[in-house]
Amino acid sequence: MAAAGEAPEKKDRGKKEENPAWGENLSKDLNKDKKQLLLRLSPRLWQELARWAEDDFRSINGQIEYLLSECARQRHRSNQDRKDEETSDGNW
Repeated sequence: MAAAGEAPEKKDRGKKEENPAWGENLSKDLNKDKKQLLLRLSPRLWQELARWAEDDFRSINGQIEYLLSECARQRHRSNQDRKDEETSDGNW
């Protein structure tokens, strides 16, 4: 314990202090529904993703997640467009 007028000792010097609004609980909440995946990539593809991630100020994991999300979004849009075209042709 610190004496009167002295700064309190830090028990975990290497541990980051938690801000109640953005602390460990929020991080756990954001990641609790995410699925883990083992992904094997060639060194060449890994390097390309690393450069791209750096350009976009993302981690490599964040870049891969972003790219997969964009592909899924585009696929959904193209499926919607195809359904709209089929219904507008009068075939359905």
